[in-house]
Amino acid sequence: EPEIQYECFSASTQLIGNSLTTQLIVMLAPYEGLSTSDTSKDMCYLLSETTATMTVIFPNNPTNLEFSGTFTYLFNKQINITIPIADKNTFNGLMEIGSAMYKVMFKSNNELQGSFNSVSYLLKDTSSCFKQVYFQFTLRQYFVIKVEPNECYIDMSKVRIYMPFKFNDTDYEYSMYPCVTSATTDCTGQYTTDSTFQEITSYNMGIPQCYTQMSLFYQCIFLSRMFQKTILDDTHAEFKLIIEETSNGVTTTIEAISTYVEFPDFYGCKGSVQPEFYLSDKSLFIHWEEAKNLMFYCYGEEQYFPTTRFIRINATLTTPTDQKYILSLEPVETFMQRVNGIYLEKDFDFIVDLSSEVGSNVIVDVMISFLYNETFVVENGIATSDYILYQFSVRGHVQVSCIQNAYVKVYSDKQCIRYVMKPESLCSYRNTSTLQVILFSQPGTDYTQKQILAKFLVEPSSFIYNTTEAEQCWTCEQDLMDNCEEKVNLYKQAISAKLAQFEISTDSERAKYSEAVNYAYTSTFVLPVLIVTVAMAIVIPITIILVQKRQ
Repeated sequence: EPEIQYECFSASTQLIGNSLTTQLIVMLAPYEGLSTSDTSKDMCYLLSETTATMTVIFPNNPTNLEFSGTFTYLFNKQINITIPIADKNTFNGLMEIGSAMYKVMFKSNNELQGSFNSVSYLLKDTSSCFKQVYFQFTLRQYFVIKVEPNECYIDMSKVRIYMPFKFNDTDYEYSMYPCVTSATTDCTGQYTTDSTFQEITSYNMGIPQCYTQMSLFYQCIFLSRMFQKTILDDTHAEFKLIIEETSNGVTTTIEAISTYVEFPDFYGCKGSVQPEFYLSDKSLFIHWEEAKNLMFYCYGEEQYFPTTRFIRINATLTTPTDQKYILSLEPVETFMQRVNGIYLEKDFDFIVDLSSEVGSNVIVDVMISFLYNETFVVENGIATSDYILYQFSVRGHVQVSCIQNAYVKVYSDKQCIRYVMKPESLCSYRNTSTLQVILFSQPGTDYTQKQILAKFLVEPSSFIYNTTEAEQCWTCEQDLMDNCEEKVNLYKQAISAKLAQFEISTDSERAKYSEAVNYAYTSTFVLPVLIVTVAMAIVIPITIILVQKRQ
């Protein structure tokens, strides 16, 4: 007579921890030797469809840790039992214990015990696996996601890594390859499945990768061109890296969103220049090199980009709450006429709230492109990047202006600026040791017709920030150019012609303004003849009345 069967569960029974929900999942597999033909004396069959209690036991000192949950037992069936753990700290402590046992108690007091074949934490808290993530793009070469990893329990031998993107309303997945710190720069052909998650600092995919997988050659090239077009169309698009780890049928997904796109300057066009960025309500000034024409050092090398015809600048201003995109496109000859740097001001309107932390946390990403044509050419339905000869990017913090508005006053013996400060605490703490004022003539934003007339270094400066409204004056003795009085007279003419502008530079400001007033004194009149650019129609009649009264 056969013995009564008490082995109901397989030795392959597993325990899975879900860190996201702090739950234990018991994957209770049926014993492989169960008979389905003669069940009359099979205790497992007799216990089917009865309620039981599953207790998971973790060996620990000084006492074991036990967690229980009830379930309905089904004969010869796979059963998954979920046991919630309310305290997250308790659950995190279990992740340090590599083994566990179980016991099943039926209402009939039948008890079965066993050990788990494996204990794993496959569903993990992946919300903070990276400190920083940014996208690095090199034209016609490769795409890289650069990361600073945190400590996450990811088995890199069981992952699929890709970047999703959309092209012509179709979703695609671009395979990426992990690269460890000690590996070569381009990581071509390396798939570091034996590396730990914390060792990997970049995930790469480039054109060279296509040639190492000839079976996917055309698909790889096609995806590369589409992805490249996607980036060039919108450098502000959100890109993300997806890491999917699958084990025992359970998939853990990490989404790493890139915070910005970097275009490395491999040809050294920027040289050693460290650009500075100044933001006013009406413009962004990129300060390149003081007292020098704006140029790039790779221009000096004949083999580098001799066919450049246009320079395009894409600037993205980012605050914790907002973004502003600015575009400038100029012929290279015009671009290189600029001195000190470049003002991006066309159709510009971006006011930063200085009353909060936003004002001290403004970032700009500037992409500079050397172009052969002004725009791309479409080939076989795909826009090529051939018109872009080279591109690189720079990133930096932005100094936000505290000047709310300002205008210049021109007298017969001096010049002054009248300015109003923004009433914010951030501004009250600023100070400056220098003040430079440049008077120039220019129609609107047309830099090609800019004519610098006078440049003053005002010393000692009484320019103060901790005020509501103030005035700073100087004389021709502080002019840095020649023929000051003659040039000031030309500036007066520019005021009448509505072409007068001026620029203010302090330790914290680089901003330009277009409000100017001419106070002209003569021996004939006791009262000044006031000529204001924006109000000439009103001023002239007043002057006529004054003349008539003195006849």
